Amino acid sequence: MHDWHYNATRQGRACHLAYRNDRKCQLVRLRYTIKAVNSRRLAGKWHENIKTLRANSVWVPREDLYQIGGRAPDLSKNQGHDPGGGLKGFQQLDPFGRIRDGIRDVQKRLNNATLTQPGEGGDSDDGVTTSNHIFYVAVACACSVIILIALSVTIFYITSQRRTDRFDKKVNCYENSSSQALTGQSQTFLRPDTPNNASGSGVSSIIRRGMSPSLDLKPTDVHTVLSDALVDRKRITLGELLMEGTFGRIYTGTLLTLDETDSGPEQEVYVKTVTDQANPDQVHLFLTESVLLKGLAHPNLHSLIGACMAKPEQPLVAYPAMQEGNMKKFLLKCRMAETGSRYTLNTQQLVYMTIQIIRGIQYLHRKKLIHKDVATRNCIVGAELAVRLTDNSLARDLFPADYNCLGDNENRPVKWMALEALTHKRFSPATDVWAFGVTLWEMMTLGQQPYAEVDPFEMPSYLQEGYRIAKPHNCPDELFSLMACCWALSPDERPKFPQLLTYLQNFYMALGRYV
Repeated sequence: MHDWHYNATRQGRACHLAYRNDRKCQLVRLRYTIKAVNSRRLAGKWHENIKTLRANSVWVPREDLYQIGGRAPDLSKNQGHDPGGGLKGFQQLDPFGRIRDGIRDVQKRLNNATLTQPGEGGDSDDGVTTSNHIFYVAVACACSVIILIALSVTIFYITSQRRTDRFDKKVNCYENSSSQALTGQSQTFLRPDTPNNASGSGVSSIIRRGMSPSLDLKPTDVHTVLSDALVDRKRITLGELLMEGTFGRIYTGTLLTLDETDSGPEQEVYVKTVTDQANPDQVHLFLTESVLLKGLAHPNLHSLIGACMAKPEQPLVAYPAMQEGNMKKFLLKCRMAETGSRYTLNTQQLVYMTIQIIRGIQYLHRKKLIHKDVATRNCIVGAELAVRLTDNSLARDLFPADYNCLGDNENRPVKWMALEALTHKRFSPATDVWAFGVTLWEMMTLGQQPYAEVDPFEMPSYLQEGYRIAKPHNCPDELFSLMACCWALSPDERPKFPQLLTYLQNFYMALGRYV
């Protein structure tokens, strides 16, 4: 009996020591876990929970160990052993179950929670998050405003560039295609790579732009318009006959200037008149076209200075005389070497002459007048290659090959007219631009006939399909590109005369540097 009690006592002590050692290991593990975060305070009441966990650590009485029967409790299981009925559930006396649960809870919270510095409240995380959200929203709004401003500036810049650089872009567009298309070709006309297809668009675009149609001078009585320019027949002296048509004639002559003694210096003039075979309609047309430029004073315009109506069926209209006379005749003389012309025109001289034509047309447009017949036949050349644009009186009779009737009983310069003028009889500054391009082509060819192989009745369809005159021989690409821009199918796409003037002036100066 004594031996049994001794052995039981030894076994109980050994079990108690093992139980205490296991408990100490659990406490040490918990102590290290708490010590790892001891330098920082946990958020909320977690720090107080750890203190409570320490206070709830319970020692198991030794008597309870004896009731187990000398066996140490298995702490890894959730249930105890009660052989004698003394223990009612070992879980109730197990402090280390709560310790392990506490350790797991602390570790779980350490992994998921955000540590805060001492003195900071638990609501600081929400404040930081809200601040971050506000910052990001502000940055996004600022970026959006910057992008909108950049887009607005870009759109404004592109719009302004289109207005100012449209002419230069069109010139660059035609430079390569026109020269390549004409290499090795002998045709009189060509088809651009990208012809315009805008049937009837010319008229609508004119209306959209608000361009007024040509303001023709159509007086109720031509004699009333000429009343302040009438001179006595004895003051006009006819000289040599220069040109003659079916019913029209042009003479050289002199005009006596007015003074008190009825004698004064004479002024050399050209005198336009009609023959006695002219009918009244032809006489009326002659007078109507003669007064179109009356009263306009410009260095590059050639208007009448006097008229004589002594014989109403054969009126006389006087113009200032110029040294070289009609430009078309002058260009033909320069082209024919056997005539011995005093001029051998080069490109720079031709460009100088075209600049003067543009200045005369610009003055007409400022006066709200459309010429409608810009051509070399309606220009006069003087000394030092001075050029003046004149009216088209007697031009139909003196240059019949330049005018055609398309079945409407009206002779028109079909091959100098824009498509909208041919098909709809609508005239604008853009139609004068088209005619100027053909005039420039005439000058570079020294008076050749444009579209010589094209039937006048086929001109509208040819122009609509994109056919244009070919590049003249020895014509610079820059000038032919300028012509091609003037022949754009849409009036909106054609350059304006200020742009043409600037382009030709720069080209003239460039030629002067290399000559």
